[in-house]
Amino acid sequence: MKYTKDEALEEIIKRGRKIRDKRNKRITGALSTATVIATFILFLSISIFTGNVVTGTHSAYGSFLLPTEVLGYVLVAVIAFVMGVIITVIVRKNNKENDKEK
Repeated sequence: MKYTKDEALEEIIKRGRKIRDKRNKRITGALSTATVIATFILFLSISIFTGNVVTGTHSAYGSFLLPTEVLGYVLVAVIAFVMGVIITVIVRKNNKENDKEK
């Protein structure tokens, strides 16, 4: 017999850690790539959807009376919020899975 039971158990735990670390690195790399892509899309959408500088008077009536040039900024804000929520949910789900494994 090459290993005792304790040595075999230590080897199994060591290999399990190595596999988990490799998977965590892969997930972290994927999330980092997704964040860079999302940031690029955000900047691209800002440059596409935003119009000229808004000129005019400001009123206290609310966003439904805003000029049409501001619609791009509102759209980009909504897209950024949704992307932030999606990334947060993915990261939290990943953290819960990691906590279950430990």
